[in-house]
Amino acid sequence: ALPADPFDPAASDLCADIPLLIASNKTEAAFFFMNDPAAFTLDEAGLTRLLRDNLGRYADTVLQTYRALMPKATPSELFLAIATARTMGIETIVLADRKAAQAAPVYRYRWDYASNLPVAGTSATLGAGHATDIGPTFANFDEKGLHGNGPGVKAASLNLSAIWAGFAH
Repeated sequence: ALPADPFDPAASDLCADIPLLIASNKTEAAFFFMNDPAAFTLDEAGLTRLLRDNLGRYADTVLQTYRALMPKATPSELFLAIATARTMGIETIVLADRKAAQAAPVYRYRWDYASNLPVAGTSATLGAGHATDIGPTFANFDEKGLHGNGPGVKAASLNLSAIWAGFAH
């Protein structure tokens, strides 16, 4: 039992001297929609409807912002980027910022290696979805997993595991 939330509204004094390594994945949300092929095959009307249902009066502004940031993105890529930012992307930044107010160092990164694992019922792949970094964190790039077996997986895995080992050291 924790005496308080470790990060809300601020990082707990219990961990003030403990360094933090925190990350998010570029397209975290893709993992959570793996069983919903429609999320990977959206058209403009579907994207607009989803965003208006989820963001209400902010939908048009958010969509306009993301279109400016990602001008070549498909409607599905925009949706997954927005869904990722709304959850783990923003939360990771907020937690890192709260922890950074303390003495111990904070290290934050984003995992961008794109898994080639196919999403059933689509021509899409999982990309840098949630949990695609687990195998590579432990240099298990050669094991079957969400990270797939695409080009560069070994190098990305060895780099990520070195970051974690260096942090632990």
